[in-house]
Amino acid sequence: MHPARQRRGYIGGRGDVTPMSTKRNRVPELQRQLLMAGMKHPNGRLRFAKGSAETLATTYAALLSLQRKKLIEPEKPADPSIMSWRVTKAGKAAVAEKPSRR
Repeated sequence: MHPARQRRGYIGGRGDVTPMSTKRNRVPELQRQLLMAGMKHPNGRLRFAKGSAETLATTYAALLSLQRKKLIEPEKPADPSIMSWRVTKAGKAAVAEKPSRR
């Protein structure tokens, strides 16, 4: 195999070009910021008005993604017009990891 192909991370020969896989287990920046914001508040809570789910669609999607990853867990708030999540131990550990460089 040509040395330039080896440097680029290709495996194979005679036209077989297979990029090497990389494992990514980092939390995206918006989700990381949400976790850090939750950790700054008492008991690691994130609270949003239910109406904000429409106006803050990207933020709400990030919250749902964090919930699927079990980095936050939903809480039943006293006020039904408020959505509330608590940052889990796994969420705190994810924030403790160094962010990826891009």
